[in-house]
Amino acid sequence: MILNKEELAVLDVFRKNPYKNLSIRDVQKISKKASKPYVFNTLRKLETGGFVDKTILGTSGSYKARLSVQTVKYFSILDFEEYETSKIPKKAVERIIINVKPKKIPFCLIVFGSYARGNATAKSDLDVVLLVGSDAEKKKIFPVMESVCLRELVDIHYDILTTGEFIEMLLVEEANVGKEIAYNHIIIYGNEIYYQLIEEAHKHGYSG
Repeated sequence: MILNKEELAVLDVFRKNPYKNLSIRDVQKISKKASKPYVFNTLRKLETGGFVDKTILGTSGSYKARLSVQTVKYFSILDFEEYETSKIPKKAVERIIINVKPKKIPFCLIVFGSYARGNATAKSDLDVVLLVGSDAEKKKIFPVMESVCLRELVDIHYDILTTGEFIEMLLVEEANVGKEIAYNHIIIYGNEIYYQLIEEAHKHGYSG
Protein backbone atom coordinates (compact mmCIF):
# COMPACT_ATOMS: atom_id res chain seq x y z
CA MET A 1 0.00 0.00 0.00
CA ILE A 2 1.31 3.45 -0.96
CA LEU A 3 0.72 6.32 1.46
CA ASN A 4 0.61 9.98 0.49
CA LYS A 5 2.36 12.79 2.36
CA GLU A 6 -0.63 13.60 4.59
CA GLU A 7 -1.16 9.95 5.49
CA LEU A 8 2.53 9.61 6.31
CA ALA A 9 2.16 12.51 8.72
CA VAL A 10 -0.48 10.51 10.62
CA LEU A 11 1.62 7.33 10.51
CA ASP A 12 4.55 9.37 11.86
CA VAL A 13 2.65 9.78 15.12
CA PHE A 14 3.00 6.03 15.67
CA ARG A 15 6.68 6.05 14.73
CA LYS A 16 7.33 8.36 17.65
CA ASN A 17 4.97 6.38 19.90
CA PRO A 18 5.31 2.75 18.71
CA TYR A 19 4.43 1.32 22.12
CA LYS A 20 1.38 3.46 22.90
CA ASN A 21 -2.35 3.03 22.34
CA LEU A 22 -3.62 6.32 20.94
CA SER A 23 -7.15 7.64 20.54
CA ILE A 24 -8.31 9.55 17.48
CA ARG A 25 -8.06 12.73 19.52
CA ASP A 26 -4.47 11.86 20.52
CA VAL A 27 -3.49 11.33 16.89
CA GLN A 28 -5.26 14.50 15.83
CA LYS A 29 -3.44 16.54 18.50
CA ILE A 30 0.03 15.09 17.88
CA SER A 31 -0.22 15.22 14.09
CA LYS A 32 -1.71 18.74 14.25
CA LYS A 33 -4.41 17.77 11.79
CA ALA A 34 -7.46 20.04 12.17
CA SER A 35 -10.02 17.64 10.74
CA LYS A 36 -11.15 14.80 12.97
CA PRO A 37 -12.98 13.06 10.08
CA TYR A 38 -9.74 13.13 8.05
CA VAL A 39 -7.80 11.54 10.91
CA PHE A 40 -10.55 8.95 11.38
CA ASN A 41 -10.55 8.02 7.70
CA THR A 42 -6.75 7.89 7.56
CA LEU A 43 -6.61 5.63 10.62
CA ARG A 44 -9.16 3.36 9.00
CA LYS A 45 -6.94 3.17 5.89
CA LEU A 46 -3.87 2.46 8.04
CA GLU A 47 -5.79 -0.27 9.87
CA THR A 48 -6.93 -1.84 6.60
CA GLY A 49 -3.38 -1.67 5.27
CA GLY A 50 -1.97 -3.43 8.32
CA PHE A 51 -0.04 -0.45 9.69
CA VAL A 52 -2.01 -0.13 12.93
CA ASP A 53 -4.29 -2.27 15.06
CA LYS A 54 -7.52 -0.98 16.57
CA THR A 55 -8.75 -1.91 20.03
CA ILE A 56 -12.30 -1.13 21.16
CA LEU A 57 -12.53 0.29 24.67
CA GLY A 58 -16.15 0.87 25.67
CA THR A 59 -17.69 3.10 23.04
CA SER A 60 -14.39 4.37 21.63
CA GLY A 61 -11.32 2.85 20.08
CA SER A 62 -7.58 3.22 20.35
CA TYR A 63 -4.86 2.53 17.82
CA LYS A 64 -1.38 1.08 18.14
CA ALA A 65 1.36 0.53 15.58
CA ARG A 66 1.59 -2.95 14.11
CA LEU A 67 5.33 -3.36 13.69
CA SER A 68 5.19 -5.42 10.52
CA VAL A 69 7.88 -5.43 7.84
CA GLN A 70 5.78 -2.95 5.86
CA THR A 71 5.33 -0.58 8.80
CA VAL A 72 9.00 -0.66 9.75
CA LYS A 73 9.89 0.08 6.12
CA TYR A 74 7.80 3.25 6.21
CA PHE A 75 9.10 4.13 9.69
CA SER A 76 12.65 3.82 8.32
CA ILE A 77 11.83 6.25 5.51
CA LEU A 78 10.46 8.74 8.06
CA ASP A 79 13.51 8.19 10.29
CA PHE A 80 15.79 9.04 7.37
CA GLU A 81 13.81 12.18 6.53
CA GLU A 82 14.10 13.31 10.14
CA TYR A 83 17.85 12.66 10.09
CA GLU A 84 18.32 14.54 6.82
CA THR A 85 16.54 17.65 8.11
CA SER A 86 18.24 17.60 11.53
CA LYS A 87 21.38 19.48 12.58
CA ILE A 88 23.17 16.25 13.46
CA PRO A 89 26.83 16.36 12.33
CA LYS A 90 26.38 14.06 9.33
CA LYS A 91 30.06 13.35 8.72
CA ALA A 92 30.55 12.17 12.30
CA VAL A 93 27.72 9.62 12.29
CA GLU A 94 28.57 8.45 8.78
CA ARG A 95 32.15 7.85 9.91
CA ILE A 96 30.86 5.71 12.77
CA ILE A 97 28.86 3.58 10.33
CA ILE A 98 31.78 3.26 7.89
CA ASN A 99 34.12 2.09 10.65
CA VAL A 100 31.72 -0.27 12.44
CA LYS A 101 30.30 -2.05 9.37
CA PRO A 102 33.56 -3.93 8.53
CA LYS A 103 33.20 -5.74 11.88
CA LYS A 104 30.19 -7.51 10.31
CA ILE A 105 28.17 -7.10 13.49
CA PRO A 106 24.44 -6.29 13.26
CA PHE A 107 23.99 -2.98 15.05
CA CYS A 108 21.61 -0.08 15.49
CA LEU A 109 22.99 3.45 15.67
CA ILE A 110 20.83 6.06 17.41
CA VAL A 111 21.37 9.74 18.17
CA PHE A 112 19.73 11.00 21.35
CA GLY A 113 20.17 13.97 23.69
CA SER A 114 20.19 17.57 22.48
CA TYR A 115 20.63 16.76 18.79
CA ALA A 116 17.57 14.50 18.86
CA ARG A 117 15.57 17.10 20.79
CA GLY A 118 16.59 19.81 18.32
CA ASN A 119 18.13 22.17 20.88
CA ALA A 120 21.83 21.44 20.35
CA THR A 121 24.31 24.31 20.37
CA ALA A 122 27.84 24.67 19.02
CA LYS A 123 29.10 23.39 22.39
CA SER A 124 26.83 20.32 22.54
CA ASP A 125 28.22 16.80 22.57
CA LEU A 126 26.90 14.35 20.00
CA ASP A 127 25.19 11.65 22.08
CA VAL A 128 24.99 8.29 20.32
CA VAL A 129 24.22 4.73 21.32
CA LEU A 130 25.01 1.51 19.49
CA LEU A 131 22.80 -1.49 20.18
CA VAL A 132 24.41 -4.88 19.56
CA GLY A 133 23.57 -8.48 20.33
CA SER A 134 26.18 -9.52 22.93
CA ASP A 135 28.97 -8.47 25.27
CA ALA A 136 31.48 -9.98 22.85
CA GLU A 137 30.22 -7.66 20.13
CA LYS A 138 30.44 -4.70 22.51
CA LYS A 139 34.12 -5.48 23.05
CA LYS A 140 34.76 -5.56 19.31
CA ILE A 141 33.10 -2.19 18.72
CA PHE A 142 34.64 -0.36 21.70
CA PRO A 143 38.09 0.26 20.13
CA VAL A 144 36.43 1.33 16.89
CA MET A 145 34.42 3.98 18.68
CA GLU A 146 37.45 5.16 20.65
CA SER A 147 39.33 5.62 17.39
CA VAL A 148 36.46 7.52 15.76
CA CYS A 149 36.09 9.82 18.76
CA LEU A 150 39.79 10.70 18.70
CA ARG A 151 39.64 11.72 15.05
CA GLU A 152 36.40 13.71 15.06
CA LEU A 153 36.23 17.47 15.61
CA VAL A 154 32.83 17.17 17.30
CA ASP A 155 32.83 15.75 20.83
CA ILE A 156 31.09 12.36 20.77
CA HIS A 157 29.62 10.81 23.89
CA TYR A 158 28.74 7.20 23.19
CA ASP A 159 27.19 4.19 24.86
CA ILE A 160 27.30 0.61 23.61
CA LEU A 161 24.44 -1.54 24.92
CA THR A 162 23.43 -5.09 24.25
CA THR A 163 19.86 -5.58 23.13
CA GLY A 164 19.17 -7.33 26.42
CA GLU A 165 20.51 -4.41 28.45
CA PHE A 166 18.36 -1.97 26.47
CA ILE A 167 15.17 -3.96 27.04
CA GLU A 168 16.00 -4.33 30.75
CA MET A 169 16.41 -0.56 31.05
CA LEU A 170 13.00 0.02 29.50
CA LEU A 171 11.32 -2.35 31.94
CA VAL A 172 12.66 -0.97 35.24
CA GLU A 173 10.87 1.89 37.00
CA GLU A 174 13.74 4.32 37.51
CA ALA A 175 14.94 6.78 34.89
CA ASN A 176 17.93 5.66 32.83
CA VAL A 177 19.70 6.19 29.53
CA GLY A 178 17.58 3.52 27.83
CA LYS A 179 14.37 5.39 28.59
CA GLU A 180 15.97 8.67 27.56
CA ILE A 181 16.79 7.09 24.21
CA ALA A 182 13.24 5.78 23.78
CA TYR A 183 11.70 9.18 24.59
CA ASN A 184 13.87 11.28 22.26
CA HIS A 185 15.90 9.75 19.48
CA ILE A 186 16.72 9.76 15.80
CA ILE A 187 17.56 6.35 14.36
CA ILE A 188 20.47 6.50 11.93
CA TYR A 189 21.14 2.86 11.07
CA GLY A 190 19.65 -0.55 11.85
CA ASN A 191 16.10 0.75 12.25
CA GLU A 192 14.52 -2.71 12.23
CA ILE A 193 16.60 -3.71 15.28
CA TYR A 194 15.22 -0.80 17.32
CA TYR A 195 11.59 -1.48 16.48
CA GLN A 196 11.98 -5.20 17.20
CA LEU A 197 13.35 -4.32 20.64
CA ILE A 198 10.50 -1.90 21.34
CA GLU A 199 7.99 -4.58 20.39
CA GLU A 200 9.73 -7.13 22.62
CA ALA A 201 9.80 -4.70 25.55
CA HIS A 202 6.10 -3.91 25.05
CA LYS A 203 5.28 -7.64 25.26
CA HIS A 204 6.89 -7.61 28.71
CA GLY A 205 4.95 -4.58 29.95
CA TYR A 206 6.74 -1.52 28.60
CA SER A 207 4.31 1.28 27.80
CA GLY A 208 6.53 4.34 27.65
